[in-house]
Amino acid sequence: MPDEDGVLIENPNAEWDARTGILIQNPDPDDAAAASRRYGVTISHSGVINYINMFGQLTDNSHKSHDPVSELYYAALRYARGVGNVAAYSNIASYQPAEQFLDGFPAITDWDDPIAYECQSNAILGIGDVYTHVDKNLPGNTRYRHREPSMPPEVAADDWIDVIRATNKVGQLERLGNLGESNSWSGRENSAYMAGLAYIANAGDLRPDMPGRQSLSTIWIDVLENQTLEDRRRNQYYLATKYGGFRVPADFDPYGVSEPLPLELWHTNGETLYPGPNQPLSSGDVSFQRPDNYFLAGNAAAMVESFNAAFARFLEVARGSTAAVAINSQRLESDSAAFQASFDTRDWSGSLAAYRFTDEGELEDSPAWDAARWLDELNETGVNSRNILTIGQFNHSGLATAGTQFRGNLTGAPDELTTDVVAYLRGSRANEISPSNPGGRFRARGSRLGGIINSDPQFAHRADFGYGQLRHAPEFAGTDAGNAYLAFRQSDAYRERPPVVVVGANDGMLHGFDATIEGPGGGRELFAYVPRGVYEHLHELADPDYEHRYYVDATPRIADAWFSDRGEWRTIVVGATGAGGNSVFALDITHPEEVGEQQVLWEFSPDDMGYTLFQPSVVALPTGRFGVVVTSGYTGSDQRDGRIWVLDPETGQELVSIVVPNSGRLGSPLLVDLTGDRVANRLYVGDTEGNLWRFDLTANGNSLSMAPPDTLGSPGNPRPLFIARDESGQRQPITAPLTSAFNMNRQHMVFFGTGSFRELQDLSDGELQTLYGIIDTGEEIGGRGALRQQSIIYQNSLYDFDVRAVSDHALGSNDQGWYLDLAYDGVLNGERVVERAIVREDRVIFTTLIPEMDDPCAGGGQSFIMELNAFTGGRLDYTVFDLNDDGDFDQRDMVQIDGEWVVVSGVSFQGFGIISRPGIISDVGAGRNERKVVADTSGQRATIGERGSMMRGRQSWEQLR
Repeated sequence: MPDEDGVLIENPNAEWDARTGILIQNPDPDDAAAASRRYGVTISHSGVINYINMFGQLTDNSHKSHDPVSELYYAALRYARGVGNVAAYSNIASYQPAEQFLDGFPAITDWDDPIAYECQSNAILGIGDVYTHVDKNLPGNTRYRHREPSMPPEVAADDWIDVIRATNKVGQLERLGNLGESNSWSGRENSAYMAGLAYIANAGDLRPDMPGRQSLSTIWIDVLENQTLEDRRRNQYYLATKYGGFRVPADFDPYGVSEPLPLELWHTNGETLYPGPNQPLSSGDVSFQRPDNYFLAGNAAAMVESFNAAFARFLEVARGSTAAVAINSQRLESDSAAFQASFDTRDWSGSLAAYRFTDEGELEDSPAWDAARWLDELNETGVNSRNILTIGQFNHSGLATAGTQFRGNLTGAPDELTTDVVAYLRGSRANEISPSNPGGRFRARGSRLGGIINSDPQFAHRADFGYGQLRHAPEFAGTDAGNAYLAFRQSDAYRERPPVVVVGANDGMLHGFDATIEGPGGGRELFAYVPRGVYEHLHELADPDYEHRYYVDATPRIADAWFSDRGEWRTIVVGATGAGGNSVFALDITHPEEVGEQQVLWEFSPDDMGYTLFQPSVVALPTGRFGVVVTSGYTGSDQRDGRIWVLDPETGQELVSIVVPNSGRLGSPLLVDLTGDRVANRLYVGDTEGNLWRFDLTANGNSLSMAPPDTLGSPGNPRPLFIARDESGQRQPITAPLTSAFNMNRQHMVFFGTGSFRELQDLSDGELQTLYGIIDTGEEIGGRGALRQQSIIYQNSLYDFDVRAVSDHALGSNDQGWYLDLAYDGVLNGERVVERAIVREDRVIFTTLIPEMDDPCAGGGQSFIMELNAFTGGRLDYTVFDLNDDGDFDQRDMVQIDGEWVVVSGVSFQGFGIISRPGIISDVGAGRNERKVVADTSGQRATIGERGSMMRGRQSWEQLR
């Protein structure tokens, strides 16, 4: 746990010994001593886990018979709300002996505030039977008070809730009537007020004294007294967990809503419960669906099982951390969806979930499917049937016969292939540590799917890469590639293949999942591939003392490619290990449901390749062949020369490579088609020293040449087209992938932002970083003095956003592009760019990143989406963001500067952390409007309305892929 200075220290009140696992008898000795003094008894035990384990075992006294559960629950809410103890609740002067009421444990009356940060997730876990007693002495209840003592003054003064109103609302939504208006709800003078309290704790604001809305989720285990499950009308725990545990939509009004809660908000487990036995169905139910937060425990075994499930649900309430969002269509259609990847640092598990779009372009709250859930529902037979490949089959015999260097035991000793480790990596839980298997040898996993951190999901179905244009390319004149591509896309096999989403995970695999949205099959794993480049460290995933490392962490590339030697088109995925190693690999996924050993094409891992943090490119080459282009990536500090390779997509054979001397670490290559025939003519790449390199691709017979133009040096001694430097001459690293387009004058422009966020020292880097738009005329650009400067001229809050405006200076005839420094009013906050820019007709869109390590609620930092005139780098001349979400783009979405209404050029979602590059879906509502979809590092998703391009008649602008 962190101390007040943020330094990690051991928990001083840990309830068990971290080395032995043995519970500590008195982990809270100060509380035990204070209670001993207050009540005149000796208390030598404390701790939540001890209390659960030793309930009723420390004294020989009989126990109190009344269970005022709503009042107990209210006391717990007061603790969460930070409003203090009710003195009468802990005054047992008239109840003796004290030991009987204390049960050997301290009654703690001096409470610390449990909500340290406004962003934390909160939950209550309770255990009990539904037959409760006399629990109506609560705020707002002045009418139904039979057998209740005087209301304590702290309770009477509490205006946070009116329990009758809140509980009546629960009854109305449940179609059970006004449940709050009764002196004896289901007998014993009890009430359903706990349900109303839980509803407002979940859907209201628990802490008006803190920024934002603080809420609390209620999880309960019903011990089923007399082995009886009560139906909805007589079951306050059903009501409290449903209304105190449903996923609360944005702008939900707990008292304004009148329709029943949609099933997907509170019931995703698929389980149906049957009341009884011998219990009259007062609500008329024969059965009812189990709320996700409600668990049953009618015997000891069921209690253990429910505890495990409840704690898992407790962790799920707090789960977040997302990697990226991908969208399955450019335009809003009935099956349009966004795919959100995530990871959980508590157990390094992951998720890939699909969310449908509504007709308004918003994302639904509940996923259509979750690939992690599909994997986790597999039994051992299903695990053994998973289609996991490597250079052969990923199983014991496949690895043994392949003669690999796989290390199969937990010590990492080579050549000791362990069947159990391989089975674990395939998903077997037989040897995994768990409450039911405490003697297990291998690490406990949350999900079988590993964390997805830096690998952006890639969607593929029937995308047209435009290779029909190869019919007009002289370089492919001797082939039938262009016509064959049209036939390939019209074939029945192509048109009937399922959609697929491919992503790398830190379980050592590249996964391919069925991306179907409508109909069965969505989320099922079609194939997985384990690169040879991660074999060495795979055994660590099974180690109970596992320390996180990366495995398959780069963004893959899905593309159609012409296999020249076969004379046929195939769809391939080219992946890389990213920060997990120095390997690039390719699979044939033309038919995603039929990927097997024959579809594993190759793996490439030369000695001078570093960490493969780039996204490979797949392009048509001037030689009439296709190529996969990769760089040397993040090499060691002792390697000063970068390298670029072009590989055969079918075999992985090197077609050509060049050295980039004295370069920084190279990023993702950008290949450009300058003539519109889909053949790559030019390559750009940036590096960590701020160099922007250009190389031209030409054919020399059947051989490929890759060299700078004469104006930028020679093949053995190239010079950068541009070097990014700040105003003081400090080099600015280029780690974001590049993008490019022609401007209206048919000049080719390259767009990128600077900065790095890859190493520990990057967190504290406060150097000035910049957005650039460079015009490539083939001549070396002398520096930022040759570019037109734009500036951030305004920054403030508007609606739910932080917004920016930028200058609008025109480019002069001698300007070779533009730049915009990421600073406002001279203040540097570490803002940078590590994502690829997006060009959409006349706009260029950057996603920035501002690290924030001191604020645990900042989601790691903050991001701005900057939308600029791509040609000038200044603000657009029309409103682009629908900031007030009224469907119009007008003056209400602008800011006023010195009496002039000015277009907003940058937005940051308030309450959001760092976001990845947004997904975009168009044709939303009237006209050509769009919505941007973002997800942040805490798992939040949001959309913002955006106007379609206002460009008219400038058809010369085009984005290059």
